[in-house]
Amino acid sequence: MYQNIISSILLILIIISAPGCKESLERAYTLGDNIDPDDPISRRLAAAAATKKPVARCDKELAFGYYCLGSSIKPLLDQRPPLRQHAKEGLYIFDFRERRGLTTITTFRGKILSVSRNDRPANWKTLIAVRQRIEALYGKADDRSTFASDINSPRRMEFAVYKKRAKAHYIWPMSGWRIDVVWDNIRNIQITFLDEDLNERYLTRQKQPPPKHQPQE
Repeated sequence: MYQNIISSILLILIIISAPGCKESLERAYTLGDNIDPDDPISRRLAAAAATKKPVARCDKELAFGYYCLGSSIKPLLDQRPPLRQHAKEGLYIFDFRERRGLTTITTFRGKILSVSRNDRPANWKTLIAVRQRIEALYGKADDRSTFASDINSPRRMEFAVYKKRAKAHYIWPMSGWRIDVVWDNIRNIQITFLDEDLNERYLTRQKQPPPKHQPQE
């Protein structure tokens, strides 16, 4: 019996000492340190993974550590076909399938205007977890929520949101871009990176009157 145990231990040591198996085990132990692609992260964390996955230069911000605000959507479409796409009021909207749901990218004139993801379940606990993750990277948020003064408990806040009587809204304003976290329904909590410079150009275009048709002679 003891001889069998000793033989098993020796066999395990031999397997671990083999280069390929050893690398596989080391890789398995380090998987827990990988960045969660569903977290709202920026270049500050994405830089740690730059040696593994090079990313193109981004002049503004890498939404969720991957999607560059203000950049052309074409390289992304060349690499990954979207699950679906449609046009709306001068914008093109693309849904990309992710490990835990969808990433929605809105573009204006071929450039990434916003990047959004949903977090679930839609409750107070999820909202606080999302806010804390973002505040750890970008600092304290501006609270634009619309809860009445007497709605002062998580249960009452959930009830108010589900009944469409209030919403939770947190904003992280940056230079030329921002992050919005909105909880206003029973289904999900939305996290959005927005290119404010590009959004301003889009809004200006929307305000312009449509060109008048010249009367035919």
